[in-house]
Amino acid sequence: MIEIESGCFTYSEFDLYVRAVPQDIELVSPLYYCLNADGPLQLTVTSGYTYYSWNNGQEGANLNTIFVDSPGIYIVTVTNEFGCDAIGKSNVIISNEATIDSIEVDCFNAPNNSITVNVTGEGDYIYYLDDGQVSQTSNVFNSVSSGIHTVCIEDLNGCGTVCREIAVLEYPRFFTPNSDGYNDTWRIKGMERFPGAEVYIFDRYGKILHHINDNNDGWDGLYKGRPLPSSDYWFKVIIDGKPEVKGHFSMIRR
Repeated sequence: MIEIESGCFTYSEFDLYVRAVPQDIELVSPLYYCLNADGPLQLTVTSGYTYYSWNNGQEGANLNTIFVDSPGIYIVTVTNEFGCDAIGKSNVIISNEATIDSIEVDCFNAPNNSITVNVTGEGDYIYYLDDGQVSQTSNVFNSVSSGIHTVCIEDLNGCGTVCREIAVLEYPRFFTPNSDGYNDTWRIKGMERFPGAEVYIFDRYGKILHHINDNNDGWDGLYKGRPLPSSDYWFKVIIDGKPEVKGHFSMIRR
């Protein structure tokens, strides 16, 4: 209704269209960019809008996908055909596959043998022992049995898994060389993983009775072809780059 100078009124009709404002765009957040990835990270929002404007300077019609290779908050403003805007944002965080710097193995200390895995990297890691038989967030495995083990470190953000095979050494406290096919020789399991490693076996007077290298099957309780008696015997383990280990064990003849 419009009032004119004469004090009279007139009427005019027009169409009024109410358009819904677009809802804010939902983006996956956080997103993780793997530094070890083959290419940049794809960041995508809903298609079908007329115009897209990203806070990293990229903009254009139908530009609902961009590629990023650095961390930060990425914001997109979308515009529909009626000129109405909505925004969406995503936090891109760097992650990475772990790098194993070193693995420290505390051997010959049963039942307290341990493995400490020292890693660096930008990821969030979980540690596995032997195909997931043990999984934990700590990088230290305690009470590890002797033998060959596989340690794996997985990035929880999907950037990969690295594994390393290691040997945990432990010596038998006794053996029974009676030719029954069980426990007939004394040997340190896993020594073959250390080329050049040597073991010397002594009697109580310090006399060398046997020498075991990394390819040897062990000691059968003989000295110059004759069986030695049941008793305690001593040994010394020499492995390059590791402290010398000494100990003793029993030979039991039945």
